Amino acid sequence: MLISNVIIIVSFGWICGQNIEIKSLNPSIVTDSLFSILESEENLSTEFQLKFYSIESNQSTYKRVHIEQSLDSIIFSGLDNFRPSFSKRLKTPFQNTNVGEGFSKIGKTIFHRYYFLNGLPQIKYGIFNQEKLGAIIHFRPDFQSNFSGLFGVSQNKEDWDITGEINFHLENLMQTAGMIDLKWKRVDSLSQLIKFQIVEPHPFGMDFGIDFQYHHELIGGYYTFIEKKSLLNIYLPWEAQSKIGIISGVTTPTLNGELNGYNKIAFKAFSFSLLRDSRNERLLPNRGQFYRVDMDLGLQDKSTFLKSKFDYQYYHSLKSKVHVFFQLRLNNIHDFEKPVPKSRYMFYGGTSTLRGYKEQSFASPNFQIATLEFGFQPVREFEGKVFLDGVLDETVEGEPLKYGYGFGITQINKNTLIQIEYALSKEGGINDGKLHIKWVSRL
Repeated sequence: MLISNVIIIVSFGWICGQNIEIKSLNPSIVTDSLFSILESEENLSTEFQLKFYSIESNQSTYKRVHIEQSLDSIIFSGLDNFRPSFSKRLKTPFQNTNVGEGFSKIGKTIFHRYYFLNGLPQIKYGIFNQEKLGAIIHFRPDFQSNFSGLFGVSQNKEDWDITGEINFHLENLMQTAGMIDLKWKRVDSLSQLIKFQIVEPHPFGMDFGIDFQYHHELIGGYYTFIEKKSLLNIYLPWEAQSKIGIISGVTTPTLNGELNGYNKIAFKAFSFSLLRDSRNERLLPNRGQFYRVDMDLGLQDKSTFLKSKFDYQYYHSLKSKVHVFFQLRLNNIHDFEKPVPKSRYMFYGGTSTLRGYKEQSFASPNFQIATLEFGFQPVREFEGKVFLDGVLDETVEGEPLKYGYGFGITQINKNTLIQIEYALSKEGGINDGKLHIKWVSRL
């Protein structure tokens, strides 16, 4: 009982970063108390130095300090799928740093810097040749090259509305952790989209990455939207990805679009992006967080505009087989000198935004989307869930709040993922629901 009380006092002092007071001078109690801290200590360089002791009060005070220690040998594993030049990027920070607080932060920085890691590098220390210190550092890259499709089916009077999306996604094709993404989407005969993206973390061995995106879309038969985005991935010492660059684009109305008030709008802007991802899985996560901020500041039709997007996701395990998922997305485009042109509105509705409604049912310069899901995973390969999507659009008169709700199941194995969801809208009945089917085939 005495030892447990001492440990509580010691732990409290350790957490608060203060001197550690042990209300005992008994060598066994002191040793057990200090070792209880060392067992949970991540840093191998932690030492305790005696600062003060009192026979009268029967207590001793120790100071927690870090003594830098260099490694005599490091073995890396899990890097066979990379070129030597890229592997060196992952190895060098560990090789040039002594064991200590800085050494333990390297793994966290690398984990948040590169998309292909689902967890921190595993580090194991050991003693060899009696007095030399060594470490084994194991990386677990998770590349997800795949071919996927997403389809929505709903009934419109006597006809069926079918929307479709096909995505071709390649990762680490050149063994440099690069990524290529090609996406085609069809809402109806008058609305289609094609997007292309290429990401390279260190092109030609440079210390920064590149991200090029191309977006070409026909919307409702009213106008075409073309946008080009060129970004540099700047590797800063914080635990997030940061990108800066420029975007340019133009919206061009069709003849029908001109008759409905759409104008040709050219725009250019500086772009900034910040992303942090700590989710435990890429295809079917159930733990961790994700946030992303995108901001574009520039000129459209000779007036200043600011476009911003914010995406936050939170996964939390309630029990061993039950988790909750919350997502909040904020979307806004603001023109500082005049109303935002209709061709610059953003769309919502459908599988990825507001389930229960048709794809791209609504357009607005300012709206917020919140999602709440409860998932049940009896085994890792299967998940059932119920969900609720809500959108607040204050530009809509009368009823600014819309919501959709439903249920879904997901089956995943080594080669494929299949997801089926059935969603209802706020206004519709059970027969007016939307069926969403997604499949992913790993390459």
